[in-house]
Amino acid sequence: MCSGWFSSLGSWAVAASTGAIAAWVLSFIRELWNRPVLRIAIDLGRGSVVESETTEKVPVKHARLVVDNRGKTLARNCCACIDYMKRIDPTGSHYVFRSDLIDLGWSMLREGATVLHVPSRGYRLLDVGHTYIAKENALDVTKFWIDGAIIPTRLIPELKMNAIYEMHIRA
Repeated sequence: MCSGWFSSLGSWAVAASTGAIAAWVLSFIRELWNRPVLRIAIDLGRGSVVESETTEKVPVKHARLVVDNRGKTLARNCCACIDYMKRIDPTGSHYVFRSDLIDLGWSMLREGATVLHVPSRGYRLLDVGHTYIAKENALDVTKFWIDGAIIPTRLIPELKMNAIYEMHIRA
């Protein structure tokens, strides 16, 4: 009698552990298959370069990156930052900035929004920089601005229009 009870308990334990392992494997495969897959690109057709005007009729040109989610689930709490920037002037001089992270903001959201969910099979636009022509003083040159949440003050005088910029963006 004891052996029958022990064998039924043993077969029940084997069945339960087999079911638990199968559930874990299926859950792992489901998470692997149904994960978000983000791709960052420049796409002129979807708004990577946009020309507009401010309320004072000042022309502005925005540079944006397209963040695609090609996965099957929502990408939660997405953010991006610039961790390295190099400016090369036409004269040959250059400036390298790599001491701070600059959080980038998302386009067409409230001011300072740096975290966003990207829907499955959808995309969002990430602001990188824009040009601005000062209307107050006609002799001012066109300015280039990084669209970060907070820009270090030592970086602001180094942003110049007629230059080539190399940036490393982490997402």
